[in-house]
Amino acid sequence: MKLQRLYHIAKIGFQDQHLDRIDNTELCLKLMWENYQLEQDPSKRFEMLKDIILVQPYLSAYYEATKDIIQQPEYQKFLLDNNQQQEQQHEEEKQTKENGESFTKLDNYNKSSFTYDDKDDNRKF
Repeated sequence: MKLQRLYHIAKIGFQDQHLDRIDNTELCLKLMWENYQLEQDPSKRFEMLKDIILVQPYLSAYYEATKDIIQQPEYQKFLLDNNQQQEQQHEEEKQTKENGESFTKLDNYNKSSFTYDDKDDNRKF
């Protein structure tokens, strides 16, 4: 049941949120260790160590969930499809940019040359 829920979340873009949670938990642990090192009172240090220990299972759970999701064949297909879509979008953006530059060059060429004015017409009829 949990893996199905995680897979469903993965379909709608869990990667960013999941990675943010991991980063935030790691940052909290880092700051907790820094505060622990600065603290002089042994009883407060002991309490801080208990808090640090309490946070670690959350981080482990995030890593375990990540590993479980990544190993699912459906997720592998999802990643492959997502990568192909991103490559296709990148190629389309590249072509659009190249075409835009070509049209800009052509437009600039047309504007800078071949202007016709009746005053310049020296033909006799």
